[in-house]
Amino acid sequence: MREVIIVSEKPENENQVHITKITELMSGSVDKLIVNDALDHIANRVEGLKILVSKLRYEGIIEIRGIDILEIARDMYTCRLTIAEANNLLYDGRESCDSIIGVLELLQKFGLTIMVKQVDNHTYFVRAERTRNVQGN
Repeated sequence: MREVIIVSEKPENENQVHITKITELMSGSVDKLIVNDALDHIANRVEGLKILVSKLRYEGIIEIRGIDILEIARDMYTCRLTIAEANNLLYDGRESCDSIIGVLELLQKFGLTIMVKQVDNHTYFVRAERTRNVQGN
C-alpha cells in the first residue's frame, strides 16, 4: 500500500511530498493520501484538491485536516476566542481557509464518497474514498 503525506513544510522522508510538488505524483498511484493543514497553504484550493484526487487509485482514501473558518468565526462572535488567538490560527503561513462544508462539497463534486466527517476545536477532519462508478472519476 502506498501512503503519501502531503506537507506544507520541508519533507522529512520519502513518504512526504510538499504541497507544491503534488503534480509530480503519478495519477492513480496512491492508496492513501494524508493532508494535514497543507491544503490551507495553496491559493487555489479547488485546483489543488482536484489534483490530489487524481493521484488516488480507485478505492483509495484521502484524509484531510484543516482549520475550519466557520468554527473560528463562531467562537469569535461568542467571545470564546480572542482576535489574537484567531490571528494565530488563521495567519500561520496560510493562503486560504475553508470550512468542513466547503471541503465536503468539493470532495463530493470530484466523485468521492464521504466516510468520516467531524469538527473539533476549530479543526475539521474528513476521510473520503475515490469510488470507481461515479461520474467525474
